Amino acid sequence: MPLAFCILAHKNPRQLRGLIEQLNTGRCGIFVHYDKHSPASEHAELQALARELPRLTLIRPRKVNWGRWSQMQAQLDMMETALATDLSWTHLLTISGQDFPLQTVDFMEQVLNERPANSMIEWFDPFAPGRWKNARERIMRWHFDSDVLHRILRIPGVGRRIGTALGWQNRIPFFPGIRRRIPEFFRWFGGSNHYNLSRDAVEYVLHHDNSKRIARRLRRTGSPDESFVQSVLLNSPLVPSLQNDDRRAIIWDAPDNPSPRLLSMTDWPLLEEARSAGKLFARKFDSAVDAQVLEKLSQRLSEKP
Repeated sequence: MPLAFCILAHKNPRQLRGLIEQLNTGRCGIFVHYDKHSPASEHAELQALARELPRLTLIRPRKVNWGRWSQMQAQLDMMETALATDLSWTHLLTISGQDFPLQTVDFMEQVLNERPANSMIEWFDPFAPGRWKNARERIMRWHFDSDVLHRILRIPGVGRRIGTALGWQNRIPFFPGIRRRIPEFFRWFGGSNHYNLSRDAVEYVLHHDNSKRIARRLRRTGSPDESFVQSVLLNSPLVPSLQNDDRRAIIWDAPDNPSPRLLSMTDWPLLEEARSAGKLFARKFDSAVDAQVLEKLSQRLSEKP
């Protein structure tokens, strides 16, 4: 049975095109959210691609601010559209525009459809040693998701002075002086925002009353896209269908880095190892930095088994 791929992207439309072409089997649905902050010319480039590919759907763009609810909401928009547009897919996979497959779509379908009711996601206790050193700040602070504030903080000189005065240096902006209680009506979980969700899991995340209640509590947390889906599903009746493995190859040079390592040809042995281990995607890549690694991965996927 086919899959649904939801891609959250904000730059490099040509690199994104290469990713889409790898996933475009003619039977799987591909849903893309491209950040409204990005240039109109890039949106036009993707609109032209969507006219070429019947299975590609572009989601109404939002202005996404990193680490805030708008990032999670863009993913939820894609999930909602995937449910409304295509009734045949069994699993929905979320990826970024800087991911690239390590396996063919046929392989992904085979793996996921062995257990069509199961979902593969990463989860952990955010307060556990070696996890998030800012876990309490994430869950107890009241964080802003304001595009106006986002633009002000990007003004040279002005943004730095405001951030220094309010204690926001290298942090997601928060309302000073407000501390909220750790929620008691659900257990909070963290994990990657790359998921392989069954159709039932997607329905639950989008429509169940408990999910909506958890969303209201996490809406103003830091990086809610790294805790919302985990917290909803691990506090649901679907727990027996969850597997703690997102099947992604992501390299963090330090656990508290804001972004994973940018992969290049020097990482090829690691990519081959991840492919052999059955990982489905790797991230992150930038064709402006190293296009060769993406070309070699494409060639690898075209090889006959």
